Amino acid sequence: MPKGKNTKPQNTESDFKATPHFIAYFDILGYASMVQTDEDIEKISQIIHDTISFNERLNKSFQEISSDEKLWGDHEGMKHKVFSDNFCLCSEAGGLGILLRVEALQRILAEKGIFIRGSITHGNICFEKNFISGTGIIDAYKLENEVAIFPRVVVSEEFFIAVQKADPTRDRNHFDELGMIKRDFDGQFYVNYLGLSEPDDSDLLPLPVHKKLIEENLEKHANTPRIRQKYEWCKSYHNRHCEEKGFTDFLIE
Repeated sequence: MPKGKNTKPQNTESDFKATPHFIAYFDILGYASMVQTDEDIEKISQIIHDTISFNERLNKSFQEISSDEKLWGDHEGMKHKVFSDNFCLCSEAGGLGILLRVEALQRILAEKGIFIRGSITHGNICFEKNFISGTGIIDAYKLENEVAIFPRVVVSEEFFIAVQKADPTRDRNHFDELGMIKRDFDGQFYVNYLGLSEPDDSDLLPLPVHKKLIEENLEKHANTPRIRQKYEWCKSYHNRHCEEKGFTDFLIE
């Protein structure tokens, strides 16, 4: 060992500082089975890239719609990270903006045959260029992994409480009445990405497209009960939407 050289690791101060954020965390259902070849990986990666680009355009659009950053967030303050099939969106303000972004991203991905499950919550995280941690992301992960289960994005009570603090008129019932969320069989609220979908609306997810994708996956996973039950949930969600809107011609048998 060369003399006069200090080989001990230098102490460095951590920049870790967790602050309250609105957090959306989700992953792709059945990702491992989708990527069997390099071509599959390239295809999925391109879809993810396009989706992120769409999210960037949404950021700018929401900024033009409203200057109320407490509700919508600002373009620069909306942050995201993607690792393989895991997505994280967050903002220190703008709970409404997070909810609408997830609704749009879930719908866009579904139209491309990619179903996701995840969560939206509010908690403390540190979100840096190469580092993300905190109790908020742990809570979001637990919700996604232990509660969401099906291809749905569950919305926590902490999220609604934080949004209502920014605007007392926007409680959970407000989002329910607008059709932005739905209450599921187990009492969980989840993002209603089919909220405005109709049979022939090309700007949103057309119901025939959604129906066909679910039917294909039900057939594909007929002998894999664990995966098939996820698409059985999609079938139930699809049929519930069709019945409520009067589009009974597009029910899945």
